[in-house]
This record gives sequence, C-alpha cells and structure tokens, in this order.
Amino acid sequence: MTNGAEGGIDEAGSGRRLTLTPIGLDIVIALGQLPDGLRLSTLAHAIGSPVSSVQAALRVLIGNGLAVRVGEAPPHYRLATEHPASGALSNVALALPDAAHATAISARANPAVDLAVVDSAGFVLAVSSAATPDDRVRLTETLAAIRAIRPDAPPVEIFDEGELTRLLAVSIGLRDRIRRAVVLKGRVPRGSRAPGTASASRSRQTVR
Repeated sequence: MTNGAEGGIDEAGSGRRLTLTPIGLDIVIALGQLPDGLRLSTLAHAIGSPVSSVQAALRVLIGNGLAVRVGEAPPHYRLATEHPASGALSNVALALPDAAHATAISARANPAVDLAVVDSAGFVLAVSSAATPDDRVRLTETLAAIRAIRPDAPPVEIFDEGELTRLLAVSIGLRDRIRRAVVLKGRVPRGSRAPGTASASRSRQTVR
C-alpha cells in the first residue's frame, strides 16, 4: 500500500493484468535512464505526472515483475532488467508515444543532462562536465533508438556544458533561440563572457 508521497509500494499490484497506460510507458522511459532507480517524487517530476498516478502505474509494473522496489523508505524504483520482456517493453515505451515526448522524458530523467530546452526546431541539451561515461552513452543510445524507431523524431543538438556557455556569449542566434525556447530542465546560462570563439564542431553532436 502507499504511505504518502514518498511511501512504499508493496505487492498489492501482484496478479493485476498488465495495462500499458501512458504514465506506465513514461515510467519505463524515465527509469531506463537510471539503472539504479529513482525515488517516487523524483520520478513523478521527471515525467510530469501526479505522484498518486505514478504510484498506481508502478504498482501494476511491480505486480507483473517489470519493476522492483529497492531499499527502505524512501525507496527507489527501477526496471527489472532481468525480466525476459524488459527489452521489448523499453522498445515499446520509446515507440508508442510521440517522439518529442519520449525525447523530453529521456532528457529530464538522465542525470548527465544539466539543461534541456525545446522549440519548433528541436531540442538543445547541455551535458554536465561531471556526467559519467555511462550516463552519456545511455542518453545518446536512447536518442538514437528513438530516431531509428520514429523517423519523424525532432533533431537533438547536444553540447558540452562549458561549450554551450561559451557559444551563448558569441552567437546571437543561438542565444536568442535558447532564451525563447521552452525550458524542460535546468537553467539557461548567461554566457556573458567567454574566451575566444571556439568552434562547436568538436563538442556538439546532432542526432538526426
């Protein structure tokens, strides 16, 4: 049963018929970015859904062996990667929603992303200098998987955090774009001063 916003989720969902709700799919996408799992409130924030709705969807996933509760209160929740359907479930979660929606959740959930914004031209992400190689790889592989499944997926430009700050100081076009975009995660750096006008070609990636 539940015990508040950070309460645990027990086996109450055991035996329930698996229903792939939109929130359930969002949970799968988000947890796919953190193998060690997320706390309930953090997970709800990452997917932009009420805690109570996330609890209900998690209960079904746990009851069907697709997710597990880890630790005592406040617990973490992670995907049960050992389940034989785990890989297929992750693919379905990336394929069914709108590609931009799946991209946004992946960016918000992945700890490597310090800043994520979106506009009509696509996404711009800034990756933290402290990001682990595993988190970076997980992010780029997820974005590539979305693109492979959904050819209509919007472009995603990925910058190193420091390089984006420098570019914002010298590129009026980029600075205006970032400031007008919808911020999904983090805070837009001021980029008021920067040394030189280094090219972004070495630190920017574009997922097309």
